Amino acid sequence: MSAPALPDSAAAFADAGWDDLAPHFEELAARPLDESNVEEWLADWSQLDSLVSEAAALANFAYTCNTADRAREGAQLRFGTEIGPQATEQRARLQKRLVDLGYVRPGLETTVRRFRNQAELFHAENVPLFAEVSRLVTGWSKASGALTVEWDGEEKTPAQLIPFLESNDRATRERAFRLRADAFMRRRDEFADVYDELLDVRQRIARNAGFANFRDYTHLEKNRFDYSIDDCLRFQEAVEKAVLPALARIHDRRRERMRLESLRPWDISADAEARPPLRPFESVAELVERAAPVFEQVDPDFRTYLERMDAAGLLDLQNRKGKAPGAYSATLHFRRTPLIFMNAVGVDDDVRTMLHESGHAFHSFEASRQPLIYQRHPGSEMAEKTAIEH
Repeated sequence: MSAPALPDSAAAFADAGWDDLAPHFEELAARPLDESNVEEWLADWSQLDSLVSEAAALANFAYTCNTADRAREGAQLRFGTEIGPQATEQRARLQKRLVDLGYVRPGLETTVRRFRNQAELFHAENVPLFAEVSRLVTGWSKASGALTVEWDGEEKTPAQLIPFLESNDRATRERAFRLRADAFMRRRDEFADVYDELLDVRQRIARNAGFANFRDYTHLEKNRFDYSIDDCLRFQEAVEKAVLPALARIHDRRRERMRLESLRPWDISADAEARPPLRPFESVAELVERAAPVFEQVDPDFRTYLERMDAAGLLDLQNRKGKAPGAYSATLHFRRTPLIFMNAVGVDDDVRTMLHESGHAFHSFEASRQPLIYQRHPGSEMAEKTAIEH
């Protein structure tokens, strides 16, 4: 069986359906495989997955930047509910082929261990459930991105009220806090329904894979081999015993410094000494401009990486109506370049978010030197640790 030649850009898959991609996976599944050609087979599979994952990442990036755009929503749903789940099924087949071959070499040990784990966890009954999870998450992003409030006659997103939570005027802080909360409470039932459905679908995914609950399933699905759920629970207990009392003392000192009878949620972000709020930048262009020399002090390559993303249009940093909440960095594996998405509103926390997401991005640049896509992600725990350190 022969498949069409792979394109030289993920853009060729931007409008693809599963029927366009299936022949490429089928060819890899049918190709004779032994130790004489396994490296070529892995390289071809990596190239295919790099193209597909990049096309999916770009579709998600475009959608989260503007959830009100129906064309972008359609593309996101196509990748999330049609292509992604079926690609997962085909990857499980290919993972099993490599595991069954018994092929391992230096530098591939972790990859093979992850492949074995993923192949064992996969169950065909979960394919439509993966699609349902994607549909629900896409809908949640759209509903969240559409939220607005009225502030002094002006329409604002909930995120755009964050600077007012730093005001030295307590009444202003409380009004901003309550307006932000009210934006979500007005659609409480809608959001609750999404969460209830997600819980149900994810529990079904776990049960299909032989687990009692989604917590146990997802712990292993994330390739967490080195610590157990019991370890997590012991850590949680340690945080409760050691960290929460310290946090209570910190909050009590803040209450005293602010001369308040009781500390409320809208008192947490303001300066305890009533100094003017920090405003480290006025535009995202200034945020990038000021971040560049900071990164250069760490490593000149980091400044170059940031400027490459900026020049390529792979930074969308400013909050606006219709934009999904949150922040993330994603890797475009075929071109070996990351992107950064966030919702800056001009506060100092945005700088920390920028530094954190840039840490992910810089790791992505460095890891892109690994030949196979499967070797480039260290796991979520190490990825977050690396981002913080960068």
